[in-house]
Amino acid sequence: MINCAAQENFEHFYKEQCLLGKGGFGSVYAGFSLYADKSVALKHIPKAEVEYCQVDDGELMVLEALLLMNAAGNLVEGCKYNPGIIELVDIVELKDEVVIVMELPDNAMDLHDYNEMKNSNMQEQEVKVNIKQMLKAAVIMHKNGVFHRDIKAENILISNTNGTPSVKIIDFSCGDWIKDVPYERFAGTQIFAPPESLLHKKYQAEQTTVCQIGLPLCNLYLRHAFGKMEHMTGETRLISHLSHLGNSFVVQCLRPDPDLRMGLEELLDHPWFKV
Repeated sequence: MINCAAQENFEHFYKEQCLLGKGGFGSVYAGFSLYADKSVALKHIPKAEVEYCQVDDGELMVLEALLLMNAAGNLVEGCKYNPGIIELVDIVELKDEVVIVMELPDNAMDLHDYNEMKNSNMQEQEVKVNIKQMLKAAVIMHKNGVFHRDIKAENILISNTNGTPSVKIIDFSCGDWIKDVPYERFAGTQIFAPPESLLHKKYQAEQTTVCQIGLPLCNLYLRHAFGKMEHMTGETRLISHLSHLGNSFVVQCLRPDPDLRMGLEELLDHPWFKV
């Protein structure tokens, strides 16, 4: 971690390039690490928006970075390495903001833009490869004690340098630690919240993540965003360009009753992945 009080010190280590995206928790730029000689993504978060967490030695650390490291299996002994989580490179404390520095895979774009590049016509086999990687990353992430809470197409990074897409989950700004008790305040994108968060003001980590695996898959094939309201009314419809088994997978993810949804590890054994 680099503690830089002055902007010029930061610029000694990193060269910032184009804006990649802007959200409620900060702006992300493409950049280059001058000391590591590699491309990086630089997320700028105003100090007023930064949430800190006290670790075992009493040090305060940026919660988003802690969640990211734990999800990737790079923080606590006994956590499992997770190749489907973006790698944390550095945390830079500036006077008025914190910069989270992450890896930037070659030719990377989010799942929404990737689908647009394919003219919304990805072959089902490729869709299946992407969804299975997301699911595997989510399984390990939960075992490592982290609840992302905002899995959506914009937070799924796809890079394709050798003919096979590689998936990384990004942006842990809405995340939390896995808890045994229900959560009451939803912190992710509202349209992709599980229906129980609105109906009952309570939701569970695994059931929410299952729902948020199904929604991006559904939205790859539909012309409008299938979100919370359709989900609440049980309007999971047959997707004409998806196989019977693919539709079965979607249904298992998007059951309005969270107790009827498959678990994450059960979904990995779904017949869709075996054909």
